[in-house]
Amino acid sequence: MSHPVVTARIDQSIASAADAMVLSGVGSVVVVHDDGSVAGILTERDLVRAAAAGADTRVAVTEHWMTAAPDVIEPSTSIDET
Repeated sequence: MSHPVVTARIDQSIASAADAMVLSGVGSVVVVHDDGSVAGILTERDLVRAAAAGADTRVAVTEHWMTAAPDVIEPSTSIDET
């Protein structure tokens, strides 16, 4: 995982989220609510799925294409606790 974590807003276009992935050199972004809490994760695979479905990436938002409610842990969690 990269640090700092690359994020996208839940209402952000998937085109914009994809741009953030490319600029940051990562294959996914954590999708967050307005309060910063985790809503989901948007991956390269999700972008391929959206493209295959014919989604307009400038209009389609992360909320509709992300994987919702992924398992999360705190940065301070040790590998033994997982």
